[in-house]
Amino acid sequence: MTSPSDDSKTPPAGGTEHGAETTSPTVMDLPADTDPVCVPARPSRDGDRVGVSLEFRRLDTGEMIAVAFTSPDALVAVLGEHQPWIALPTIGLRNLAEAFGVRRIEINPVLDPNVPRWSTEDLVQLEKAMNP
Repeated sequence: MTSPSDDSKTPPAGGTEHGAETTSPTVMDLPADTDPVCVPARPSRDGDRVGVSLEFRRLDTGEMIAVAFTSPDALVAVLGEHQPWIALPTIGLRNLAEAFGVRRIEINPVLDPNVPRWSTEDLVQLEKAMNP
């Protein structure tokens, strides 16, 4: 089961909501439905249930968007080497985003340099939360 996250980085201690200034392709520039994209996500736990939470971004306008990258290198360049992620076919991301009311996907966005980034400590805390 996939659940949404409405903030950019939500390590176990909590996260922050931020603006996500972007300069991205139009919808017509989306990869093909079966092309894989790298999507910011993290493992999640709810009691005995383990799943994956996609990390959505909130624009300064309040609009929630999904972001994806066409390669791991592109994701790391924008979000850093500690950012958890999963690979999904583009159609899978689109369907999951729409299921949570997110209608816009930004591919290879350029995000504000002040966007919070995952750190080694965040990953340690996540591992502790996933393995109580």
